[in-house]
Amino acid sequence: MERLAEVIEEQLAKGVVGASVAVVVDDQIVWSAGYGVVDIDDPAPVTPTTTFSAQSLTKPVVATALMRFVEDGTIGLDDPVNAHLGEVRLANAWEDEHPVTIRQLLTHTGGLGVSASWHSTVSVEDEVTTHVATEAAPGSRLVYANNGYDTLGCLLAHLAGAAWDEVVTRAVFVPLEMTATRIGAPPAGHEDRAVGHAPSQMDGRVLRLATVPWPFEPPPPSGSMVSTAEDLARFMLAHLNGGGGVVRIETVADMQRLHAPLGPGGGGMGLGFRVDRRGGRAFFCHGGDGVGFTNFIGAHPDERVGAVVLLNTGGAQEARSVIAGAALAYGLDEPAVFSRTTTPARVDSRLLGGYRSTFWELRAELTQPGDHPLLRSSPGAIVSSETKTRLEPAGDRWRGDGGMFDGWELDLVVGADGRARLYGGVYPFEYVADDTPMPRLPTAVDPDGELAGAWAGTTHSPIGPVPFELVVRPPNAATVTTMGVTEVALVDVDAGAGWVTGHFDVDIDGIGGLRVFLRLGLVARRLEGMAYARSELGEFAMPVELEPVELEPVELEQPT
Repeated sequence: MERLAEVIEEQLAKGVVGASVAVVVDDQIVWSAGYGVVDIDDPAPVTPTTTFSAQSLTKPVVATALMRFVEDGTIGLDDPVNAHLGEVRLANAWEDEHPVTIRQLLTHTGGLGVSASWHSTVSVEDEVTTHVATEAAPGSRLVYANNGYDTLGCLLAHLAGAAWDEVVTRAVFVPLEMTATRIGAPPAGHEDRAVGHAPSQMDGRVLRLATVPWPFEPPPPSGSMVSTAEDLARFMLAHLNGGGGVVRIETVADMQRLHAPLGPGGGGMGLGFRVDRRGGRAFFCHGGDGVGFTNFIGAHPDERVGAVVLLNTGGAQEARSVIAGAALAYGLDEPAVFSRTTTPARVDSRLLGGYRSTFWELRAELTQPGDHPLLRSSPGAIVSSETKTRLEPAGDRWRGDGGMFDGWELDLVVGADGRARLYGGVYPFEYVADDTPMPRLPTAVDPDGELAGAWAGTTHSPIGPVPFELVVRPPNAATVTTMGVTEVALVDVDAGAGWVTGHFDVDIDGIGGLRVFLRLGLVARRLEGMAYARSELGEFAMPVELEPVELEPVELEQPT
């Protein structure tokens, strides 16, 4: 226990604001504790009963409630979901030959795209009908899709004849005595609630974030639960002990087995859970990320050992992995830190280089600086700062030591198409080789180069590339066209000595108001750098790459 506490305190010293952690063994919560504070502006201590925004930990709860309808034969996992949605329809261009099935939505293989925003709709049913559609043939790929679980929430509501939040409350929260757990907001009178925070990738300061303003009631099934470490420990105990009276023992086993493989190492998706092997043991888990929180639930079913980690700091990937590993080790009665091997280990040279994830636009770089490979994870949508993971051989796989992938077993392979791929992590990550330079501020700019003129290119947002145009008029004027704004003037512009800096405001449907800070440097006649998009709900960094272009001539009115 002492080592687990030390690990948590170490992560607080590195910037995590607060943490609530629980460990379960057999049928008991054997340890739970809180560390840090709930709010940097009102520093009350975190406890095991502090409520946190659980984010995507909502998904396995929705899956658990839905499996009750599979048990009684109301639905089948391979039924087309549109056959059971009533008036709600999931748009699918392949519906006749490849309808989206319930199993595919549970395993993120329904062909849906990544969704990071909500639109101005009136209900989750309206959101699904209006804005959710397949982007690829169902079953052809595994891409983490929030709106797949929103669709499952619609299905749950239609089957039960009640709002989806009422269904999960009756089916899961009440029988498991998860008394502090709610959808959308904590119980009335419950003041012990953590506030979300995020470290700025631009200047490093800790940002205190606002509460998510859900656009309708009840909020989305993909990630709107609030809960505590001890309540979620009760949920894990149910999944380690035959279903806890919520679902049957065979249902629990089915949810925890592999349904959608990802990579050659035996990992992928179960039903509502990420499944893999960890330290040679079967393992299931789920992450919960967004708006100031980084969360984890995970367990070894054969050993009946599990852990819950709730952090009120967004993008804390390294902290989550390190604390989760230490908590699981405590439950297994093993050392909290893996012993490093001294035998040199080298990866196939074809695997070295840059990578990009198939969702969330995350970037990584694999190098061989010494006796062991090193995996660097760049800041991005759910990563607040660069992390470094040393890779150790683990049979045919590689085990992470430190950084975002600490404790995780990864697959590194060269595919049939000749492209290197990396699989693994708390989410069903697939990274594909990408020789685009890693996103970071340039370190050597041309201080005497020409900045004036028009520039055009792309910024890489969490949901994909976005066109970006910039017109610079040194020393202190510039306009930008991107993300729905046209020729908006930059504020606090400084264009000189090889740099263009400034900021602009934009309002994006489903996300809200953003203030975007530009930090662009001139390198080899290109402007490159970062756009830091900040709102009351957090900050995300977007790489920007621009080339010089010709300005279109402007026809001036001739005097008469």
